[in-house]
Amino acid sequence: MTRKLGASGHVRREPGPFDKRASIVELTESGRALADQVKLLWHALAEETVTGLPAQTVAELPAILNAMTGNVDHQAPHHPHSRRHDLAAR
Repeated sequence: MTRKLGASGHVRREPGPFDKRASIVELTESGRALADQVKLLWHALAEETVTGLPAQTVAELPAILNAMTGNVDHQAPHHPHSRRHDLAAR
């Protein structure tokens, strides 16, 4: 990904000061402009996603989604009630 961004002029890569195997990657002016556009689009998408939901529901969404992600991330694949277990048994 950074190679493509570098080839398109959005980032510049320089060797690390202490380890030449490492690279320091920083945005160029065009990269900052692109990042600003992406942020605007991302915020617009987020607003569109929750349109029509009550404010309290929107405020509770991050905690709900984090809990759901935690449930999936921490669920053992061999759990007897796991959908993954059911699919693996087929």
